[in-house]
Amino acid sequence: MPGTTPARRLAWIGLFGAPALMLLAVVTRLTFPSWLSMGLVVAFVGGFVFLVATMDRPGDDGWGGDDGAVL
Repeated sequence: MPGTTPARRLAWIGLFGAPALMLLAVVTRLTFPSWLSMGLVVAFVGGFVFLVATMDRPGDDGWGGDDGAVL
């Protein structure tokens, strides 16, 4: 497993941990206060948005940077 920054690790926890906790609550019939439920939703969405926003983008490959033909 490659090393990662603490911010990305927290985003992954939000992305997978929040739905897992909500699923566990449904299975065990626990009820969360509304602020906690909203916080779990925000953690999930925020983790997803952060991970997508910080994805590595492909660099310039030296072919002009577009998808068209070079004549």
